[in-house]
Amino acid sequence: MSVVPDHRTITAYREDGVVTLQISQVTAADSGEYTCVANSDIGGVGDTHSIGRPDPPSKPDMKTQVGTSVHREWRPPFIVSCRQIQGYTKEFNEVGLDYWQAGIPYVPNTSQVIGDLSTGAIYQFRVRANHN
Repeated sequence: MSVVPDHRTITAYREDGVVTLQISQVTAADSGEYTCVANSDIGGVGDTHSIGRPDPPSKPDMKTQVGTSVHREWRPPFIVSCRQIQGYTKEFNEVGLDYWQAGIPYVPNTSQVIGDLSTGAIYQFRVRANHN
């Protein structure tokens, strides 16, 4: 994948020869593997890095239900191909509705309770892994 310099890229050159490339406003379309190659009269060197989303965590399992609250647990992604997981977003959907609700926008671990659900309703749950 090539990076074409534009308003989202900053290239910095230090006196000790270190070159850094920063890409801002990264979107899902920027996901992929990037290789930086530096060449000089005495040879070249390259380094490869990945930009992307973490793999999804496991499907959340029901641990307990008390009244209108449910306790769900999940496992972290098997492979984290980009950065360290910073937390999770837990969402739910009442079956028959066309939208997902962020039940808890930031969950620091792999277990959480969602309360105040409607009695008799059927829900679906999903969890997204987040990184910085």
